Amino acid sequence: MVTADRISSQELMRAFFAPAETLMNRLNIARKFALLGLMLLVAIGVVVYSLFASLGAAINFSQQQLKGLELIRPFPHAIQVLQEHRGLSAGLLGGDETVRDIRASTEKEVVEALDGVLGTQLSGMASSESRQYIKTEWERLRSEGLNWTVDENFAAHTRLIERIWTLEVDVSDEYSLILDPEFNTYYLIDTIVNKLPFAIERLGQLRAHGTGMLAEKRITAQQQTEMNILLAEFKDNIGTIKVNLDKIGRHSPALQGVISVAFDNIADSGRQMTSLVKADIFDGSRDNSPEDFFWMSTAAIDQNYAQLHESLLPMAETLIEARIARAKNTLHASVGIALLLFLVAAYFSIGVCRTIIVNIRSLASSAHAFAGGDLHERVNLNARDEFRQVGDSFNKMAGRLKTLLETSRESEARLHDLSVHLEDRVKERTAELAWAQHETESLLRRNQALMETSMDGIYVLDMQGSLVAANDAFCRILGYTQQEVLGLNAADWNAQWTVDELRAKFSELIGGSAPFETVWRRKDSTLLNVEISASGVELEGQKLIFASSRDITARKQAESMPRQHKVIIDTAIDGFWMADAMGNLREVNMAYAEMSGYSIDELVKMHISDLEAKEQSIEDVLAHAAKIIAQGYDRFETRHRRKDGHEIDIEVSATFHAESQQFFGFCRDISERKRVEEEIHCLAFYDALTKLANRRLFLDRFQAALPVSARHNSYGAVLFIDMDKLKALNDTLGHDYGDLLLVEVAIRIKACVREMDTAARLGGDEFVVLIEEISDNREEAAHKVGLVAEKIREALARPYHLNGHEHHSSPSIGVCLYRGNEETVDTLLKYADMAMYHAKNSGRNAVRFFDAAMQHDEAAHTGRADDLRRADREV
Repeated sequence: MVTADRISSQELMRAFFAPAETLMNRLNIARKFALLGLMLLVAIGVVVYSLFASLGAAINFSQQQLKGLELIRPFPHAIQVLQEHRGLSAGLLGGDETVRDIRASTEKEVVEALDGVLGTQLSGMASSESRQYIKTEWERLRSEGLNWTVDENFAAHTRLIERIWTLEVDVSDEYSLILDPEFNTYYLIDTIVNKLPFAIERLGQLRAHGTGMLAEKRITAQQQTEMNILLAEFKDNIGTIKVNLDKIGRHSPALQGVISVAFDNIADSGRQMTSLVKADIFDGSRDNSPEDFFWMSTAAIDQNYAQLHESLLPMAETLIEARIARAKNTLHASVGIALLLFLVAAYFSIGVCRTIIVNIRSLASSAHAFAGGDLHERVNLNARDEFRQVGDSFNKMAGRLKTLLETSRESEARLHDLSVHLEDRVKERTAELAWAQHETESLLRRNQALMETSMDGIYVLDMQGSLVAANDAFCRILGYTQQEVLGLNAADWNAQWTVDELRAKFSELIGGSAPFETVWRRKDSTLLNVEISASGVELEGQKLIFASSRDITARKQAESMPRQHKVIIDTAIDGFWMADAMGNLREVNMAYAEMSGYSIDELVKMHISDLEAKEQSIEDVLAHAAKIIAQGYDRFETRHRRKDGHEIDIEVSATFHAESQQFFGFCRDISERKRVEEEIHCLAFYDALTKLANRRLFLDRFQAALPVSARHNSYGAVLFIDMDKLKALNDTLGHDYGDLLLVEVAIRIKACVREMDTAARLGGDEFVVLIEEISDNREEAAHKVGLVAEKIREALARPYHLNGHEHHSSPSIGVCLYRGNEETVDTLLKYADMAMYHAKNSGRNAVRFFDAAMQHDEAAHTGRADDLRRADREV
């Protein structure tokens, strides 16, 4: 079988290389090497072209990024002066007339800065809409801003700043700044475009709020809470910026010093601003006038902008320019190396060609001389390659041919000597034959005695199957006497093969021997299994079969029972495995091999822990095995890892056999059942659209949280969230867009809360959040929940991009604290709902906590409504 495979493989190789060999046989050596050189030149050309295209694309990408950095330079300045205008407007509206002239001067700077921003060339409808929005909103802010309240003016400035920032992000996206492939430039550009502007905006809002409060000479608790939230957000932003800059330093150690100085300046500005706010706002000292507070805050903020313009942006440009230079150097070096390699290959190829031609000519010359009769001619090649081997083979052939001729002459001389003494040799041979005949007769007598005394049935057949001789043991096996058996043919007692089949087997045995098993029929017609060892010989021109037989019926019956069990196991639908007491697999069936993805041969070499996805260590498997040994049987569910890495759920029924010290297990793949159960669980407890918890799951968790709160004496909170303008979105763009909005709202809410908190959708645009175990102090709990609620409000108030359409919406959030289980779930949800409606009635996009006054107002409102209905009925 191995030889046939080897011959088939050789024929396949000859057929595959036949076209190449045909072509090369038609070319001389020089043309063969010329063709190979041309192929090498084409291959190197393709590689160089691919490298040139790849590096060219990288260079173009980096040059596009440089252009993008140049285009976003005006945006930070525009945001900077607009933030100053917002702070001065807050002071002027708060009653500080000293900043009016400064505000007017700053307004001119805003106009110039916005001209630079609006002049940026961008493609796409979104950028055109943003530029038009910025232009329109700025004109409205200039003409009407001083007629608004402080909060309205602040909100209008903030929206305009966010839109300019969004346009800057659009520029970054169009020029692939955020898609930079290198870690250092990616985190540096992310800090420039996203992280640092967001942190500076928090400081700008602190400046505006503080200037307005000092001008009004009035600071409420709500305003202090808002200032605390802004400080906390700025602190988080500083941490994010530090992470980005540390990553840049790790990937570019040469920039570590510049990055460290930049971050220290940014952090120092934050500390200055925090100290200023605490001194003038929180502590109530008010040592600084609104104008002084504004300028001191501005100095801290300008320090951040200085780092952006003087350190971070130039650093990003330097890194990208260095990348372009590296790509160009790599391109030039690669082309040069490719050309050099081609020249070296061509040089050595010409040398090889010349060497081959010289050696071939030398071989041809020596062969011609040898063919002419010069047996002393030898090849002498000055080489160490295959030609040297050919030359050595030629020399060996010449030497052996010379030796053969000498041997032939010696043989002729010996034949002559033998013919002289032939008569003497004939006499000696006759004596040897007589002695051999005597030995043969002695051997036949010994064989006859052995045949008569053997316990195995021994018999002799001719080629037709007729019995020639048999011993008594053979007669006993078949139940015949010696007289009855001599007239039988092998087909008379063989119940397995026909006469033709028997004769074919006899022909195959001539000159050889073979063991085999068959079925015989006794004289009484009973069947028995027989093991036979037969040999075919030719004696004096007659072909005979000598055979020795033995009854193996009892052994066959003993072997049949385990074989039946094996057939049942191999054809079972469920997987089967047998393992020793240490957990090593000894036998598996095909069903388990298909289930696991391994072959049977691979599985019998493995330990159960190699397949387990739960009990992955040998110690875990042995601990479970000890449990099965103690019980004798166990049925359990586990997970197995297939060969491709995919995990499946299986149900196992395992039994320990004490006598053989082996485990027998049947297993079934229940992955589909598990998947269906999981799907049913999701449909029962989770919202199909947003994948948040549904009303049922939320109420179950809320009901369970109340006793936990009582046991730990800790406060929790429930947040009721309602989104604005959902109906308008459904009416204008359709319910598909409304569903997209709800999905995005769910994603943003989950990003703002902890993993242990529960976010749910009650229906429509109503969402609730359950926050457990906040603190055992009410004021601290209220402060922490306020930060989370404000974080959710800000996240949900950002613009939504729904299939190319930008939609603006905002939430109204009601918050209700709870401790213990004195109030029911329904009551707490009702309180949170009341607080949410107070937030909605106060102008939307707000957070309100529930208090007793809300409940009193609700009761009074309900009472007045009942009085009105009664009065209407009386009339």
